[in-house]
Amino acid sequence: MKESFHCHIGVYGICTKENSLLVIAKGKGPYANRYNLPGGSEHSFPFVLRGKR
Repeated sequence: MKESFHCHIGVYGICTKENSLLVIAKGKGPYANRYNLPGGSEHSFPFVLRGKR
């Protein structure tokens, strides 16, 4: 039997201002109606760096 697996690398950003933490509200998926740090996959990494500026 051939083995297969899926690898996912997440990229997250931590943004603070005046003792506040930036979070996003998850709208769908297994974490719907919960809060999370802004981020994405390794494919969106260049955009994360560009957006940080």
